[in-house]
Amino acid sequence: MERMMVEHKNALKQLRTSWLVYALCVVIFLSLGFFVLSYYWQPGYAGLWLALSSAVLAYELWVFWKNLKENFRLSDQALLPELGAGNVASLARGALIGGLFGFLILPPPPGWLAWAPGVLYTIAVLIDFVDGYLARLTNHVTRLGEILDMYFDGLGMLAAVILIVRYDQAPAWYLLIGLGRYIFLAVLWLWQRLGKTVHELPPSNRRRGLAGLQMGFVFVMLLPLFSPPGTHVAALGFGIPFLVSFIYDGLIAIGILPADAGRRFPAMKDVAMRIAPVALRLAAVALLAWHLLAAKPGGYVLPGWIFWGQAVVLLLIALGAAGRLAAILGMGLLGFYQKVLPLTASHYVLVFIFIALVILGTGAFSLWKPEDRLLYRRAGERLPPHVE
Repeated sequence: MERMMVEHKNALKQLRTSWLVYALCVVIFLSLGFFVLSYYWQPGYAGLWLALSSAVLAYELWVFWKNLKENFRLSDQALLPELGAGNVASLARGALIGGLFGFLILPPPPGWLAWAPGVLYTIAVLIDFVDGYLARLTNHVTRLGEILDMYFDGLGMLAAVILIVRYDQAPAWYLLIGLGRYIFLAVLWLWQRLGKTVHELPPSNRRRGLAGLQMGFVFVMLLPLFSPPGTHVAALGFGIPFLVSFIYDGLIAIGILPADAGRRFPAMKDVAMRIAPVALRLAAVALLAWHLLAAKPGGYVLPGWIFWGQAVVLLLIALGAAGRLAAILGMGLLGFYQKVLPLTASHYVLVFIFIALVILGTGAFSLWKPEDRLLYRRAGERLPPHVE
């Protein structure tokens, strides 16, 4: 027993040293950010960025410090002295998210700095995809990692959504997406205060897939590539399913819906999930063919790379070959299209069809669907047997 106490004390001491090292890295990161913004933009804006980023990162450091004692494997309560590669990656993600917050009180950056918020969040999203894999690869999946992941997911989405609304890349109601987790937790807290039972949510591949798509959409909107009105239409298409999913989970958590509601009528659901995407593919092929025919001489002028890009999208969706990726490519081409010509009603319909294909997949009669592995599993995990 005494030996265990000594090992626990030594492990905690080493973790506190790791905390100090991370705090030093945070100071270096903030100093570099302040220098870059002062030199390439304005010292006043750099000071504002530094103030807000420092406040957020101080909060993250407090969360990290408070939960050092949670650095144990879920199957073993022994405190681990090493953070592990997964937690180190998560902490790097936290620093990037802190830097992202600094842009909330600034105008859109000029020149190449316009890429800074999007690049920060993009790298954070990429790290989020691999930090869990690193933890599993090194047998270092810890409660601390789960806590950091939960905090950084919420903070990152909140900062990114506020920014795309501020930059007019998404409508104001889209703030509900960024606040979704906090509203959800507040409702559950209030429900418990009323003496009601809060039910545990069942595992859901749907939830993971929609969250991943939401992060992907938001980081693309932060990059200075696309502009309204197309981005607002895409925000509607991506945002509504996410909000419906949140409401659905909330109804399960407070007991209005049963936990197995999503698994009822599996045969009917399987048929719908296989056939509905086929109808969407046919509609997409028809609309794309119509637009390509209209781009011939006598119709409107379309840059060659957009024309042939849409032709590739048509072929891939028709065959069901990497259909989700093709739909994403199709949306990107429409985003560049609106820089040349205004989008019409049929283009907006195509946007919604593309989004539906990204969410649902291409269904039956598909040649190749590699994206399912990326969307419905974490890196290094086996593909789940079913999707709720």
